[in-house]
This record gives sequence, C-alpha cells and structure tokens, in this order.
Amino acid sequence: MSSSRTVTEKAASPTFVQRRFTSAEERQFAVEAVTAAGEDPRGKETDGHFHTAVHLSRPARDTVSYPVSGLVHPA
Repeated sequence: MSSSRTVTEKAASPTFVQRRFTSAEERQFAVEAVTAAGEDPRGKETDGHFHTAVHLSRPARDTVSYPVSGLVHPA
C-alpha cells in the first residue's frame, strides 16, 4: 500500500488480544519474535495471548487533520 500519497501509521497503544496460544512452544516463539521486533511482550504475550497493534493506511493529507493517536483510544 505504499505510494507517495498513502501513509501507513501504527497506533502507539493500545494493543488488542487476538487469541490464546495453543502451546508453550508457540508462546515462546511469539515472545522471541516480539522482543526481536523491539517491542515489549510483558503483560501481553508473556501472559499467554497474541496481541496486535492497529496499523492504519490512508491518504497523507488525513494524517494531519486526524492523527492516529486521536482515532485509537486506550480501553
């Protein structure tokens, strides 16, 4: 989706639970992957659930008028 007119943003928080891990091996893999990506798995993957962040792709002009931080709010 990248182009000169489209911007993809990642909301800083919150993350959202996707599902519970099916095994200890899956949990360990996820914790390692999250850590390798520079994110903190504590209280999320370490507690047994996949989490996801909101990524929003939209026209660049909309990012100024409507910042992603104003669209996604902590629960």
